[in-house]
Amino acid sequence: MGKFMLDQNRTPILVEDIIQWGRFLEQDRRVDLTIINGASISTVFLGLDHGYGDHIHPVLYETMVFSRNEDEPCWRYTSEEEARIGHLKVVAMLENPND
Repeated sequence: MGKFMLDQNRTPILVEDIIQWGRFLEQDRRVDLTIINGASISTVFLGLDHGYGDHIHPVLYETMVFSRNEDEPCWRYTSEEEARIGHLKVVAMLENPND
């Protein structure tokens, strides 16, 4: 599983140095956070490729919904742009659950 961090331009870069990567993970890696109807929608840079080699591009971002429901969905993305768009889609879905 590849370890990644973001450079100064927020571009993911592969990291071999586990200490450098660990220090990076201590930083705030949040892309977006929205709270709606008692649920928190959080989108973050993961730092690990969650594509498990099944994708051309590493899967490095994730949106999760945190509420009282134990089965919380998550969505994963290969770029920050996709993650931002995905975050907004999840927010819209929770704002308008009947659509």
